Amino acid sequence: MTPWKVLVVDDDAPAKRMASALLAQFNGVEVVGECDDAGAAVRAIRELEPDILFIDVQMPGATLLDMLHIPGLSTIPLVVFTTGQAEHALMATEVHAFDYLLKPFSDERFMRVMAKVLTALDRASSVTFSVSPRELTVHGPEKPMVIPVELVDWIEAEDYCTRIHAGRRRPLVRRSIQSLLEELAGDGFMRASRTAILNLASIREIRAKQNGDAEALLTRGDVVPVSRSYRVQLEHQVRSRDSGALRR
Repeated sequence: MTPWKVLVVDDDAPAKRMASALLAQFNGVEVVGECDDAGAAVRAIRELEPDILFIDVQMPGATLLDMLHIPGLSTIPLVVFTTGQAEHALMATEVHAFDYLLKPFSDERFMRVMAKVLTALDRASSVTFSVSPRELTVHGPEKPMVIPVELVDWIEAEDYCTRIHAGRRRPLVRRSIQSLLEELAGDGFMRASRTAILNLASIREIRAKQNGDAEALLTRGDVVPVSRSYRVQLEHQVRSRDSGALRR
């Protein structure tokens, strides 16, 4: 099995050495890089595409959000951030980090977090696309799952991964929702919110809500929230689809 790639980002040299030393104790894990500034971290994330990212909250040269939201990144690394200040632990939910380590952390705490990381990575699969026929293939621990793109109803962000909804088949894959939108935009998929993409062909109707948001009722019964920032464009595309069907 190919080892999980880990990138350690910290301008605190002792903490960086300690993390790398502890990671060396795990089978199936390879530390592919260490960085001590934000610019080097962004370049390494792009070039190495790590599976796991240990990153300090306060890096010189960029914010944590800058380093984690990199356009064009296909695979989302599972993020564990480190910090010397307890109040920064609240950032874990803001940046969708998997967990955090409060410095100075013990070996036992590090091992517990890393065990959770590896368990989470084993849950998700990789996904590839073919052009003709237009299909996606989910490569999991068992035999590959092949799904025609037209049968995908919607896709949602789930923790550090995305969940593909295609009827009863709902695999969890390690791709960013933005990269999947870029892959599927030509197949009639659009954003419904920051965390959801819809197949226009699967939308039965869009129902308004009192707060300005809406919800999409799909042909197989799923109901997906639509945020107000995407509602107008989505409604326009659905009307265009329906009027085009009538003309035919």
